[in-house]
Amino acid sequence: MESKRVKFKKISKEITKTRRELKLSIKEVSTKLRINPEFLKKIEAGDMEFLPLPYVRAFVKSYADFLKMDGHAVLESWAEDDGTGDEKSPTTHVKKPKVESDLSELDSQSAHQSNPEPKNKVRKEILIGAGLATVVVIIILISALSEQSPPPIQATLEDEQPVEQIPFEEVLQEVNQDKTEAEVKTLAPVVKPVKEVLNLRIAATDSVWVKVIIDELDESEAIFAPGHVRSFQALEQFHLQIGNAAGIKLYLNEKELGQIGRSGQVRYITVDHEGIKPFRRSSTIPAENSSEPVRIPAQEDTLSNN
Repeated sequence: MESKRVKFKKISKEITKTRRELKLSIKEVSTKLRINPEFLKKIEAGDMEFLPLPYVRAFVKSYADFLKMDGHAVLESWAEDDGTGDEKSPTTHVKKPKVESDLSELDSQSAHQSNPEPKNKVRKEILIGAGLATVVVIIILISALSEQSPPPIQATLEDEQPVEQIPFEEVLQEVNQDKTEAEVKTLAPVVKPVKEVLNLRIAATDSVWVKVIIDELDESEAIFAPGHVRSFQALEQFHLQIGNAAGIKLYLNEKELGQIGRSGQVRYITVDHEGIKPFRRSSTIPAENSSEPVRIPAQEDTLSNN
């Protein structure tokens, strides 16, 4: 059985081959899907550990669908596993009745004896007759016993409730349902819901300076000219410092977040899955006659436009 890592290597090669056949670059795919180009490179390199597995699966499906490879089928081939055959049911051996065996033995002895004497012949006929009579008596007794029905059992408690019998079809349906649920749990373990990747698009309507901090890790800043558009991606949140609040529009996953502030206003905000929030910030100023900076207490930006 191939490991998931080996299967992922094969999927990565197919994705890379398909992209090259379509004459697409990593940058072009990144622009269309709004996925970090470094993530696409790691997928094509067969690296399945650069993010938590649910994120990797989501990116692989989006990438495969974009290349028209059927992302759902690609994920299924990644998760395929070998099945096990059904066990053979044991063979039940039925023991022949002793009476039939005795009769067969008598018939065999009678057939293999040649030229019997008259006395022996009479004795054998008596034995055969007795055996047949015994068989008839046994058959009559068995028939009589089977025809007798057991006496009804009366309830000893007055408040005993009758038991409702479950139809065989319902029992069979419940058994099949339990078996199906067990197979699903075995073959497809439950995956925790994955948070949606945050795509933040900044569109400038006026000249504005913007500083962006992504997931407390990556930081970038730029001066936007009117008409300039730039996109960023994060897993958790963005911190933004905006020099001219009225000079930009923000779109989170293609949904406009509304007015940020007035013209010339400096704003400090956080953008996450819930939308815009105030961003607590701190700054430092040099102390007199000292090389150590003095820290100003943290200030909290508000969402008012005053």
